[in-house]
Amino acid sequence: MRRIHAQNPSCGLRAPTCVTLRIGDQLPGIALQDPDGHSVSLASLTGEPTLLIFLRHLGCLPCREHLIEVLAQRKQLGLRIVCVTFSAAELLAGFRRELHLDEALILLGDPERRAYEAFGFERGSIARVWLHPRVWRRYAQLLRAGRRPVSVRQDTLQLGGDVLADASGRIRFIYRSRGPDDRPSIARIAAAKPDAVQRGAHT
Repeated sequence: MRRIHAQNPSCGLRAPTCVTLRIGDQLPGIALQDPDGHSVSLASLTGEPTLLIFLRHLGCLPCREHLIEVLAQRKQLGLRIVCVTFSAAELLAGFRRELHLDEALILLGDPERRAYEAFGFERGSIARVWLHPRVWRRYAQLLRAGRRPVSVRQDTLQLGGDVLADASGRIRFIYRSRGPDDRPSIARIAAAKPDAVQRGAHT
């Protein structure tokens, strides 16, 4: 299978030459930006198991809740957490402050959505993203819990997902969300950890 490399600038949003990554592939050499505008290659995220959480957009309530839930279990999971958004890098610091996210969380911007494309995170339909009963139920749950909608001018049809890589950067788990309400549970993420894979708990 052909890999996507940072040296291939043509591999941008919806570029026909892009190859969707699969379990067993290495994290690609796609360069994203941190809140200070520094370039960070996904391929550099080695040394410890890493969970990448791709947001739909910065105002997505279910995405925010998923991120908060994962961070609350970070020590138990034993994972480095990386949050990826297609927002510009200059918006990331404000997002960190708004949600009171600690500095241990790595925030990366992917405005051209190269990483989204590489992992196969597509755009959903209006019917699935906004009109599906499961979406309404999930938003109702979050509103009852005190969460408040956030107005954003971003692509609300972009879908997200979760990617788990082992310490060598090899992809062990990819979860492609089908809608705003669709995220893997903490238990499923824990079962997908490299040590769990080696014990045969999840592939």
